[in-house]
Amino acid sequence: KPVTHLEYEGYVPMAEQEMRRICEQIRTKWAVEYVAMQHRLGSCPIGEASVLIACSSPHRKEALEACHFAIDALKATVPIWKKEFYGDGRGGDGGTYEGHVDGGQKGHGAEAARGLGVWKQNK
Repeated sequence: KPVTHLEYEGYVPMAEQEMRRICEQIRTKWAVEYVAMQHRLGSCPIGEASVLIACSSPHRKEALEACHFAIDALKATVPIWKKEFYGDGRGGDGGTYEGHVDGGQKGHGAEAARGLGVWKQNK
């Protein structure tokens, strides 16, 4: 059956806590300056982005490894649930996700970059 759209919902307080934990884990494993994670909540048409993860580092290998870890950890531990809707109007249960932005180390832009990155569509 073809999926017509997705809907995401989550438990935001717990998601924020888990996202911060993931950011801390990244900082202990890789020399990254900034980590950004964002996940869409609400309706998401097929083909549109539902998750964004970015890491900045002086070395691209570390940034890419950190991004890979972040998406896997996000999907495994953050309390966001996906529901798929099919052409027949019925929905089914799916996986897990969500978003948080963590400011850079040593105070680099921390005030501007901190906070939950939940992306809500207002349609």
